[in-house]
Order: sequence, then structure tokens, then C-alpha cells
Amino acid sequence: IFTSSEVNFMPVTPPDAAPRSNDNNYVNAGANLSWQSELGSGWSSELNTTYSEYDFEFTINTLAPGAPPFLSDNNIKDFNVVHQVSKQDDRSTLDFGLDYKWQEVSRFYQNELGDSSLFMDQKNVGSSTIAPFVNYEYIGLNKWYFQVGFRGTYYSSLDDFSIAPRVLINYDLSDHFILKASHGLYNQFLSQVKTLEYSSGGFDNELWTLADNETGFIIRGMQSMTGATISANRWIIDAEIFYKTANNITIYEDKRLEPGNTFYTMDQITYGVDLLTKRQVNEMTDLWFGYSYHGSEIVIDTAREISYKSKFVQPHVFYIG
Repeated sequence: IFTSSEVNFMPVTPPDAAPRSNDNNYVNAGANLSWQSELGSGWSSELNTTYSEYDFEFTINTLAPGAPPFLSDNNIKDFNVVHQVSKQDDRSTLDFGLDYKWQEVSRFYQNELGDSSLFMDQKNVGSSTIAPFVNYEYIGLNKWYFQVGFRGTYYSSLDDFSIAPRVLINYDLSDHFILKASHGLYNQFLSQVKTLEYSSGGFDNELWTLADNETGFIIRGMQSMTGATISANRWIIDAEIFYKTANNITIYEDKRLEPGNTFYTMDQITYGVDLLTKRQVNEMTDLWFGYSYHGSEIVIDTAREISYKSKFVQPHVFYIG
């Protein structure tokens, strides 16, 4: 797959300011190769290889003699190989394998400061992750459904190893009433810096960073869910309550990169309720209505750890279709 876009425009400037031209360039490219084989007696094997590259470049040219351009460039290279072996029978499925990933993230930044000096920032971070995993799914017990998984991840550039267990449980109270719950731990090494405007002109693009404990950090999170599903007489009602945490989200203290400003971290808590009601009118028509309540708070990494309500959160959302 290959996608590319270029947007050029000249914003309106004050009468006493020099005119400017803004250039935005995006490129996404990727390729995937998948191989599957049946080994017999319920055993199978799958190999997936993916390579992708993302590049964003933003330029502001001030149309005045000797004025340096504003430049920002962000590039991501990602190579991934996953080998999974599976064993399946009438009551259970066992999956295990190895996930290898190599990532490289680079950035370049140039901006003229208020004192007319030229500030430049350039960095390149590369790392490998090696993650063995196992997942077991069992439906042999009456009314119970279990899915249990473990994933260990070694992140080479910070010599960090973490274990992320996950579990999902369903219980059939009756033919029409199912209780469900899940819990899992997660790690993320590639993320975006909050509040930092790496571009402008209505094409805001947050800076992508790879964890290095300086300008990017390992995000460690947790997700929990409990709920129920009722189905009867062509009606389906599904309700879930969820609670999520994400620690070490990278945030920058200003909107522009400048000397002396720093990257730091915050934690985020997200909670809410999702409700879906669906009615099958006939074989060709379904009607559905959904409602979601979402709340979110952030905790800035300070001595007092004061929490704040997150911005731009839609607490009440309704869906109909």
C-alpha cells in the first residue's frame, strides 16, 4: 500500500507582516507477506511479515529576503515478524509464538526564535522488541468460556522486560443472559507527544517518539471491563462498564520546541459505560441505538500529583442506525 498527500496554501497575514507559504507533505507506505500451513492433527502455523514507513514534513516559508524557513520532519520505520503456532480441538485453542519488531523514529526541527536566533533539534532513536506470547481459549466447561493470555516483551534500547497477562471470562446465566468480564495489562513504546504543535495552519500533527526516557517513555496501561448481554425475541441489549489507565504519557511544557523546555510525563484515567440496543426487524433490516458515557482525568507528574479533568472529552454520545 502507498498513500501520499501534499497540501500547499498561503495563510492570511497582518498588513505589516511578510507573506508566508505553508507546505504539508504526508507519505505512508507498507507491505505485508503472510504464510499459513496446516500441520495435521489440529496443528497449524502462521507467519506474518510487515514493513511500513511514515513520513511527515511541514514547512513555512516566509517570503522575505534572508528569512529562514520553519521546518519540521517526523519519520517512522517499522519492521515486524510474527510466527504463531496453534493447536485446536473441539473444546480449546492454544496459540503461542514469537513477535519481533524493529522500529526507528527520527525527527528534525528548525525554527527562528524571538531573538532572531535559529534553533535546531535533531534526534534518531532505534530499538528492537522481542515478545514471546501464549493464549489459551477453553469452552469445555458448562456455561463457562475462558480466554487467558500472557505476553512478555523485551525492549532492547532501555534493557526493559515486562510481562502483560490478560484474561476474559463469560458465564451463561441462561440461554438469553450472559455475564462477561476482562482484565489486561499493556505496554506501548511508540507514542505521540501531547500539547506540542509540530506543525500548524490547521494541520496539527503531534510528534511521534520512541521510548528513550528523555523525549519518550514506555506507556504502561491497564484495562478492565465488566458487563452483560441479553438476547431474546430478536432483541439484543449489551452493556459494559470499563476502567482504563495509561501511565507515562509524554507531554511537552510548551507548544513549540525551544531551548530549556523539557519533556515530562502524565498519567491518564478513563472510565465509562457503553450501552447498545439492537432489534432485528427482518432478515434484511436491523435497528440499533447506542449510548456512551466517557470520563477522563489526568495526573501531572509533580510532587502533589494533582488530577485534572481531561480536555476535549465528549461525556455523552448517542448513536442511532
